[in-house]
Amino acid sequence: MDIGPRDGQPVILLHGWPYDIQSYAQVAPALAQKGYRVIVPYLRGYGTTRFLSASTPA
Repeated sequence: MDIGPRDGQPVILLHGWPYDIQSYAQVAPALAQKGYRVIVPYLRGYGTTRFLSASTPA
């Protein structure tokens, strides 16, 4: 997720286990509305992330 003005001060929100970016579903839009650029990445193993090969350790 990347919302808010591109030239806004960046804020990076990182979720912890066992949560994902939905943890910030209410916080991120509120920060973006105040002019911040809010970046909320899916951490490895969550959301649309994937391993590059079957041999990559979990």
